[in-house]
Amino acid sequence: MMNPERKEIIMNEIKHWKKSKLLPEHYCDFLLTLYSEGDEQFEPEQEKAVAKFKLLSVVFVQICLLLSVVVIYFTDFFVVMQIGICVLFIGITIFAAYKMASYSVLLSHFYYLVAAIILFLLMVYCTSIMFVNNQIAMGAVIFFTCIVWLTIGLKWKMSYFTIAGIGGFLLFALFLTLN
Repeated sequence: MMNPERKEIIMNEIKHWKKSKLLPEHYCDFLLTLYSEGDEQFEPEQEKAVAKFKLLSVVFVQICLLLSVVVIYFTDFFVVMQIGICVLFIGITIFAAYKMASYSVLLSHFYYLVAAIILFLLMVYCTSIMFVNNQIAMGAVIFFTCIVWLTIGLKWKMSYFTIAGIGGFLLFALFLTLN
């Protein structure tokens, strides 16, 4: 027989592994059942709450993206107000990505991508306001954005940012050769 206090410590550690996805869920379930001698009660309520949280956060982040597009292109707010709303949506999306990282890495990365898209839209909008019909300024902003995406992709090993940066450079080069 194992010391009950030690058994509780081990079970708490396995639950932590399960929550942080250090081991596959079915391995953790097996270990919990083994150490609890079949007495471990799994928490379907908690799993339902996490699933609901994921769904609500996906909907919320998508609404942030949609509202950003609407605020930038289809409203007649003051420019400062439009920028402020978009910056707020970027902050909310990054915060959601940070919070989601412990539940779903895939969703967390998706949220970072949505934040990058909103930021790109905002930068293009601000450039078009500040430098009306200036293709050089717009090109510089797009080039800078591609460098940032490529750097983020390489530094934090986020392949979609790397692909977006390289794709942006290719489109930028195509744009320059056609003009």
